[in-house]
Amino acid sequence: MLKLIVYLPPLIGRLRGKNDTDAIFQLVKVAANMILYVQLAISLVVITLSNPIASLLTTNESISANLQYYLLFVPISYGALGIYMISVSACNAMGMPKPALITSMLRLFGCYLPMIWVGSEFYGLEGVFIGACVGNFLSGIVGWAMFVNQYNKITKSNEVSIGYWS
Repeated sequence: MLKLIVYLPPLIGRLRGKNDTDAIFQLVKVAANMILYVQLAISLVVITLSNPIASLLTTNESISANLQYYLLFVPISYGALGIYMISVSACNAMGMPKPALITSMLRLFGCYLPMIWVGSEFYGLEGVFIGACVGNFLSGIVGWAMFVNQYNKITKSNEVSIGYWS
């Protein structure tokens, strides 16, 4: 699994060079599913063990309670954050860095930071954790939508060029 994610951009670049857009989509889809399932499993373990983990890391009750709250909310959203990261990486590998950069800025300034701010305004520190969770989920949705949009663009451009030369 780790090799797939590490080698994802070069594989996508190679497939893009061959104009094998179907394989690009399938590769990204497999990587995204892998990230979601593995991160979900890890999150369930972390949620189940949040109390012992917090107890191991600190003896301060206040800090332990905050850490447990963090472990209950934020790790479950890391799968969506992984989808975002794969999507941005895939767009860069397909030779489309501008949409990837815009999506990165949108993630930070449109999804993550606003959700943390809203959460903190309503629920304090616990709201920060909830906001981070919501921000990561929104980032995953935005990242996937951006990838699909860019994928559709290269698919259409390939169809046009194939139609022109045939």
